[in-house]
Amino acid sequence: MQLTAYTKEQWVSGRVRLDEARIVSFHPMEGWRLLNFWDHGHFMGFLQSLQQKGYRFQ
Repeated sequence: MQLTAYTKEQWVSGRVRLDEARIVSFHPMEGWRLLNFWDHGHFMGFLQSLQQKGYRFQ
């Protein structure tokens, strides 16, 4: 699998889904809370805050 790094100029929007069990997903998950971010800086800051709070990412 190849990972792609995006620059701020290429980045369009970010979606993240949160579960009550402190799990974060970047894929569609039924019943999970969906959050949309239009600013790359806010998106990355939010992910970092979740990591510091002990959320797990899948």
